[in-house]
Amino acid sequence: MDDGQHASDDSGGYVHDPEAFREGGESRDAGPDTASSGRSVPRNDPRPSEGRLTVPERESFGLRGWVLVGILLLAFLVVPTIILFVPPAALPFEVAFLILPLLPAILLGAVAVWSALGGAV
Repeated sequence: MDDGQHASDDSGGYVHDPEAFREGGESRDAGPDTASSGRSVPRNDPRPSEGRLTVPERESFGLRGWVLVGILLLAFLVVPTIILFVPPAALPFEVAFLILPLLPAILLGAVAVWSALGGAV
């Protein structure tokens, strides 16, 4: 064509063929959950009648997630607040700048090991 548009039947580009797809969005040749090898690929998409997605128990937030949130709050809010607002006379220099930041670091390491061991089971 002279105006720069290409015909939809040229073999050089993609042409959408609605007849090639079923009602559920699956192709006649290979469905959306089949790989190029023809094997089925697991999907977490809900069927229209099921409603919501389900999260496997291993991937849920759970107790380990809340413990991690608590330790992060301790590390980023509580310890800096103690260092800033407790007078130097009440808290020695070594405790304020060495020991207090070390406590959340040790706790974060312990929670990391606890989460890794709990997730490996």
